[in-house]
Amino acid sequence: MKVHILFIFIHLFPGRFKFSITAERFSLALFLLVNGVLIVLNLIDTEYFDFTHKRSTIDLFSLAMVGNDIKHLIPMFLGDYWYLGCVWLGLMLIITALYPSEKRIFVPVFTHKNDRVFDSLLTVTILLLVFAGARGKIGEKLKVQDAVQYVSKVENIPAVLNTPFSMMESINKQALPQIEYDKLLAFNEPHSTPYHSNQLYRQSMKNVVVIILESFSAEYSKYLSGFKKGYTPFLDSLMQEGLHFTNAFANGKKSIEAVPSVFCGVPALMTNPVITSDYAGNHFASLPGILRKFGYTTAFYHGAANGSMGFENFCLHIGFDKYKGMNEYPDKSDFDGHWGISDEPFLQFFARDLDTLQQPFMSGVFTLSSHHPYKIPEKYIDTFPEGPIPMLRTIAYADYALRRFFQKAQKYDWYDNTLFVITADHTGKPYTEAFSNSLQNYRVPLLFYTPGITNLKGCDNRITQQIDILPSVLDFLGIEERLYPLGNSVFGGGESFAINYLNGIYQFVNKEYIIQYDGEKPVGLYNWTGDNSLNNNLVGDLPEKAGLLTDNTVHHIADYIYRMSADDWFIKTDNTSTEFYTFNENY
Repeated sequence: MKVHILFIFIHLFPGRFKFSITAERFSLALFLLVNGVLIVLNLIDTEYFDFTHKRSTIDLFSLAMVGNDIKHLIPMFLGDYWYLGCVWLGLMLIITALYPSEKRIFVPVFTHKNDRVFDSLLTVTILLLVFAGARGKIGEKLKVQDAVQYVSKVENIPAVLNTPFSMMESINKQALPQIEYDKLLAFNEPHSTPYHSNQLYRQSMKNVVVIILESFSAEYSKYLSGFKKGYTPFLDSLMQEGLHFTNAFANGKKSIEAVPSVFCGVPALMTNPVITSDYAGNHFASLPGILRKFGYTTAFYHGAANGSMGFENFCLHIGFDKYKGMNEYPDKSDFDGHWGISDEPFLQFFARDLDTLQQPFMSGVFTLSSHHPYKIPEKYIDTFPEGPIPMLRTIAYADYALRRFFQKAQKYDWYDNTLFVITADHTGKPYTEAFSNSLQNYRVPLLFYTPGITNLKGCDNRITQQIDILPSVLDFLGIEERLYPLGNSVFGGGESFAINYLNGIYQFVNKEYIIQYDGEKPVGLYNWTGDNSLNNNLVGDLPEKAGLLTDNTVHHIADYIYRMSADDWFIKTDNTSTEFYTFNENY
């Protein structure tokens, strides 16, 4: 209703203007323009929803403007989703045909002053009712979170929303999550505790290589999913050689949200990604920045165009010495025509380039082939299985590229002295019902592997998440630093949990339960160990348990708000900060 307020006002404007041909033609043009845009936004989400599992918000446009991806993506989207253009055109023709034609049946003549007064009062009254109706309910503005009242599961929230409403609600939404003031006040002391190393391997000064695999869901792994067929045979075999976690979760649903989570330990608990938010310039306690202090050379690699998703500036800001993307890749013939350099050749380049870095080094690489439009090099078209959905072929190709990387890396002397951390940025599109709920939509691989260390091996069922990687690597290396991590080391005895945020709902997972919190009250409680499909909501049956888990969730949210807003990530001693490397202050 809000978007049609001008259209409504024209038809209620006091006087005879609204009955003119000019007013009617302008109204028609305005009606078609506004509805044309609204229909486009909804049609975008008919496809984009498969990747994000939420209605798009205003950050869709900020993401599109980051870097130079948009000039390559628009032609690709127009080509791949041409049928949506046909649907849009058909709908526009229908609403045009249904719009009342111009008819001059009755034009009132105001013969008395009272007629004009009555007309004006009627206009004001109707406009007030329209404004009240646009709020959604009397006394309080309708919010995205209110949708939870009309669904049985939070993953169904998008079904009762529409994209234009979600976008308008997110325009003026504050970046940081909002919780009740009294609850925030109750947790005025920081929740996160100082990090302490267990001094496992400090003497080794091992290299660290963090590999982020695009859209690798646990569902695609035969080993993690328990299915008879999988699409990641090499990753599955490597998990048997290292320490892997069967209940690892991503902290976001977008690629742009993964880099802060993995390298800075900052989960995606805002509507906007950290990289495009007002907090992107925070002095984060990052993995590359900390290791740089201890003499590590640091570098980040991503096969997309430099600047894609804001990775280059952000990575340089948080302490990476170098960023190497498509601009630095020597053979542009390996460009996939859409996103960047195909995974196999780029990971070969990555392995070779690591050999040029001074040891010890800390490096990160982000793959890209297992992303829409799921294109792999022509020579492999008949090599990898298609599977139930198109992206599984590219998952198998990316897994093969990972195998080839390790085959290459084994030839260099730095290989045996390296800790490899492998995870995914987020999950991909599910192809089974078992992995379609709000719990499984975040399950990703997490593996710590280093050649020759026998005690870094095995299967661990505890709850882990991306933000645990930062303290875990420091713990593995035995590096003692004065910082407050939001996650916990997998090698320590800290709290085992995972937290994420989607469609206005915070989700907190511990070893037995999952609590879903809308910012005011718990809306879902499930014993996921016995109810993996989340069919039995216990929030009404176990109010005490729901209350305790809600308080714990709020505690973590409050700590996140404090850390982000105060830019306070390090323990300070004698009023001096322990920040220890130069940030890119222009970020």
